[in-house]
Amino acid sequence: ALVQEVANQGKDLGLFCRSMMEYLRNLLMVKVSRNPEKLLNTHTCDLSVLKKQAEGFHTDELQQMFTILSRAETEMKRSSLGQMVFEMAILRLTETRPFKNIDDLIYKINQAESEFQPVQSAIPKPAVPVPKSNSDAPSAKAAPPLAQPDNGSFDSTTWTRIRQEVSRKRPAFEHYLDKCQVLALNENEIKLMFSDSFTLEMVESPENVKFIKDMVQSVSGHDVQVVLKLGEAKPTPSLNTQEKKKLNDENQGRQKTESEIIQDALDIFGGTVVK
Repeated sequence: ALVQEVANQGKDLGLFCRSMMEYLRNLLMVKVSRNPEKLLNTHTCDLSVLKKQAEGFHTDELQQMFTILSRAETEMKRSSLGQMVFEMAILRLTETRPFKNIDDLIYKINQAESEFQPVQSAIPKPAVPVPKSNSDAPSAKAAPPLAQPDNGSFDSTTWTRIRQEVSRKRPAFEHYLDKCQVLALNENEIKLMFSDSFTLEMVESPENVKFIKDMVQSVSGHDVQVVLKLGEAKPTPSLNTQEKKKLNDENQGRQKTESEIIQDALDIFGGTVVK
C-alpha cells in the first residue's frame, strides 16, 4: 500500500529506494560505531531516535536489508517494471533473519549430538587389590596447568588447538582471530589485543566472549577470564599449511551434515534462507 501510494503521488521509486538505503546505513552506523556523530550528518539525523530504532535490529539483518535494496535499485534501472521489482524487494525485507541465529542453531545441534553419542562400554577387568595408604587420594584430578614457555609468552600449541576448535564449531568466527594478537594464555585468563575498534566491538559482545571462554575450556579444561583490549596488535600467526589442510578435509566431510541441519531447521520453522 505504501509503495502504491508513493507511485500514485508521482514520486520517483528509485529515489525512494535510495532514501531507504541511506536510512538503513544510518541505523548500521549508529549500531556499530562508538561515535556515530562523526559519521552522520547531525543536522538531518536525530541520533537519539536512530539509536532507539537500531535496538530492534541485528547487524546481520541491517546488512542483508541494505544488500536487497541495493540490488533492487540496480535492477529497477534496467527493468521496465520498476515498481514490481521494488515491491518484490520490500517483500524480501520481511524474510531477513540474522545469520548468527543459524550459526548458533548449528552449534547447539552439534553440541547435543556429541553429548548423546553412544559411548562404548569398557570390558570390566578384575579388581586388583591396592595397598592402603595413610593419606587419602584426591577423588578427581585437577586440570593440568597450561604449559608456559620460560619467556612468559603463551603456548602456541594450545592456541593452535583453540583455533582448530573454533574452526570446527564456528568457522566464520576465525576471521576475527586472524586480526588479533595473543598477549596472554594461561589457566587464569586469555588476553587478546585488536588493532581496530570495529573488530573489537564485534568480538566483545556477551555471546562472543562466552564462545571464546567455552572454546578455551574445551581445549584446556580451565575456566578462564577473557580480556579484550585495543592497541597496535601484531596478528598471531595462523595455522600452518598442514593443519589447514586437515581442517579443510574435516569441513568438507561435515558440510553435508550442516546443510542437512539447515534444511531440517527450515522444514521445522519455515521460511527461506536469504543469500
